[in-house]
Amino acid sequence: MAALESQVGLLLDRVAELEEKLIQNPEPLLASNSVYSAAISSIGPASVPASGPESTEMAAAAPAALVTPVPVPQNSAQPVATIMGADPQGFTFRSPDEQFSLRVRWQMNLDGRFGLERQEPSDNNSFILRRAQPIFTGTLWGRYNFQVLHEFSRGRTRVVDAYFDTPIAKGIKIRAGKFKGPVGLERFHSGSMLSLMERSLTTQLVPNRDLGFMLFGDVGNDRFSYFAGIFNGTPDGEGTDTDNDDNKEFEGRILTHPFLGLGGGQLDGLAFGVGGSYGKMEGSLADRNLSEMQTTGRRTFFDYLNDQSVSGTALADGVHYRVVPHGYYFAGPVGLLWEYANSVQKLRRDQATATLQHSSWQVTGNYLLTDDEATFSGVAPRRPFDAAAGTWGAWEVAARISRLDVDDDAFPLFADPESYATAAKAWAVGLNWYPNRNVRYSFNYEETHFDAAVPGIDLKPERAFLNRFQLRF
Repeated sequence: MAALESQVGLLLDRVAELEEKLIQNPEPLLASNSVYSAAISSIGPASVPASGPESTEMAAAAPAALVTPVPVPQNSAQPVATIMGADPQGFTFRSPDEQFSLRVRWQMNLDGRFGLERQEPSDNNSFILRRAQPIFTGTLWGRYNFQVLHEFSRGRTRVVDAYFDTPIAKGIKIRAGKFKGPVGLERFHSGSMLSLMERSLTTQLVPNRDLGFMLFGDVGNDRFSYFAGIFNGTPDGEGTDTDNDDNKEFEGRILTHPFLGLGGGQLDGLAFGVGGSYGKMEGSLADRNLSEMQTTGRRTFFDYLNDQSVSGTALADGVHYRVVPHGYYFAGPVGLLWEYANSVQKLRRDQATATLQHSSWQVTGNYLLTDDEATFSGVAPRRPFDAAAGTWGAWEVAARISRLDVDDDAFPLFADPESYATAAKAWAVGLNWYPNRNVRYSFNYEETHFDAAVPGIDLKPERAFLNRFQLRF
C-alpha cells in the first residue's frame, strides 16, 4: 500500500509540474499530445497496477487531478474532424459544431409513356429518363443555407436550382438565386411528392423557375406563411435563365393553416391561400415571351401564331398578371388538393392588340390503402417492404380532374383555329407502391379531350398510359 501511495504521489507531482509548464509556455505540450499522456509516459507502464482494490482507488482518485481543461489556442492549425453519416434523406458531411454541413442527394425518374390515337410524331411510345438530378444542400456558418440541383436527363444538362437563403429577423428569411416562383401551389410542390406522375393542366398558367430575390417566412406559430419576391419574369408555364426584356415581375403568395396547433386534430392538415404575380412582358421575333400549352402526354394543344414575320407573329406586349387561389387538406389516409389559375396577358400582332384571359382549375385526391398517412410532403411507409416479415410498404390510389380554357378572342387573330383547341379537359387515375420512402413505382392513365375553336374540326382525344420507377434520397 505504501508503494502505491508513493507512485500516486509521484504522479500528482508530475501533473503539477506539467500544469506549471503549460501555464508558462503551452505550445510544446499542445504540439505533442495531452496532459494525461505526458503524465503517464513520465512514470512508465510499471507504475500503474493491473488489477486489485488498489487499482480501483487510483482510478477513483486520478481523474480529479488528470482531467484538467486545456484551452486550445484560436490559431491552432490542427484540422477539425468531419462527421459523416447516411440516412434515407442522403449522405451528410458536417463539422462537430454543426456550423458547416453538406448533404448529397439524388433523384431519378425512369418513365414509360404509351399513347393511343397519337396525333403527332412527338407522341411516340418510349421509355424516357424524366429526371436525373444530383442535389446538394448545406449550411455555412450555421445560417446560410443553399441548394444546387442539376439536371442530366433527356440528353441535356442544365442548372435547375441554384440559390441560398438566410434568416434576417424572426419570421423573415431571404432567398436569392434561381428557384421556383411562389405563385402556384402544385408547381411549388416537389414533383417527386405528387400523388400522380405529372402535374395538372393548371400549371400551364403559372410560372416555373426564375431568377430573383424573395422574402418568406412563417408567423403566428406557423399558422401563416408568406412569400414575396421580385423576378425577371417568365411566360406562363415556363422557367428561364435570362431576362428577355427590361421589365421585372412581382410574385407572392399567402397561405394559412387556420387550425394548426389548436387541438383540432383532423383539421390540422387544412390549408388555403392565394398566389399572384404582376409585371410587364415585351416580346420580339427572337423571343415572343409567350408559351405553348401541352398535355401530360406532351401534345401541344395551343400555341400562338409564329411565322417569324412582324405581320404573322403574336408577341407579348404589356401587362401580365395572374391570380391563383388554392388549398389542400390531409388527414389520416386521405388527401385533397385544389387550385384555380387565371392569367391575363396583353398581346399584339403587327398593329392589332388585345388582352387575353386564360383560366384553369384542378382537383386531385389520394387515398392510402395501407395503414399509412397522407401528407403534403408525400408518403413515408410505416412498415417498409420486407417479404420475410410480411410487410409490403405503402399503397396509394389517386385521381384528378382538370380543365384549361383558352380565351376565345385568341382566334383567329393570335392563334390558328384549325390547328389548336380552345379548351382541354383531362381526368387521370393512378396507383402507387412505396416499398420504402426512397423507392416508388407508379402506374397512371390519363385521358384528355379537346374543344375545337371552330365547328366541324375533330380533335382526337389523347389517351396515355404512364409508368414510373422513382429513386429518391
